[in-house]
Amino acid sequence: MTKIVVLVLLAIVSLCSSAQRIVSLVPSVTQTLQQIGADDRVVARTTLCPVAIKGQNVVVGDVLTVNVEKIVAMKPTAIVTMGFTSEEVITKLRKLGLKVVTLQTPSTFDEMCEQTIELGRLAKCEEAAKRYIKEVKDSVAYISKSIKQKDYKCFFQVGTKPLWGAYPQMYLDDMIGKMGGINIVNMGNGSVSREKVVASQPDVIVMTTMGGLWREESDMWRKLCKKTTLIVVDENEAGCPTPLNFYKTMKKILSDKFFVEFINSKK
Repeated sequence: MTKIVVLVLLAIVSLCSSAQRIVSLVPSVTQTLQQIGADDRVVARTTLCPVAIKGQNVVVGDVLTVNVEKIVAMKPTAIVTMGFTSEEVITKLRKLGLKVVTLQTPSTFDEMCEQTIELGRLAKCEEAAKRYIKEVKDSVAYISKSIKQKDYKCFFQVGTKPLWGAYPQMYLDDMIGKMGGINIVNMGNGSVSREKVVASQPDVIVMTTMGGLWREESDMWRKLCKKTTLIVVDENEAGCPTPLNFYKTMKKILSDKFFVEFINSKK
């Protein structure tokens, strides 16, 4: 299934036409545009955005602070932001007559897919975006149906000091559900005590690489939750909400040898 996704991504590049000039101030937006074959539409990006494949590597700031003059100089047809860009900057850009599209951080896989279609429309690449979404949706549905074990307890760790996990209204919570799991963090904003995690007796703990801190965290969880299955995923994929990254992270978890052993032990 992964090979099919890659082949479709290569094929959709040819479906994009009518070049636009997009300034992306959101790393996940930049990556989404790359994945639908519209990277050449991105004329400027942030320091945290992926490096251009075919587009330009002009940097106009980070996700919090941007250089308005530099953005204007790129003569964009659209500027895409999320919640990180200040209202003051957005207002200033709009007063200069520039089109600013502000997206909400997606809380589900379906919302990611909807945003991708919107970005495809913005980049004059809608048909390519639709093909991309169909293939990724089919892939997610396929691996979801293959899951035999349901209702296992899961903690998806995305940060430490303070301890932070996936929470309701977060796309990783949606991923847990699509994998047949139950999120032990069922309220709040993701902040949780280690004592609560241990008391919940999770069957599976998934953690992102967290800049290399996963090693220390793995050692600690092995001492505190001896019967829990531990799985590590790439923070750059799990932490960047695009449909393809959602699928790749989910597939990595479900195919992890420790997860497979956990599933087999429940038969």
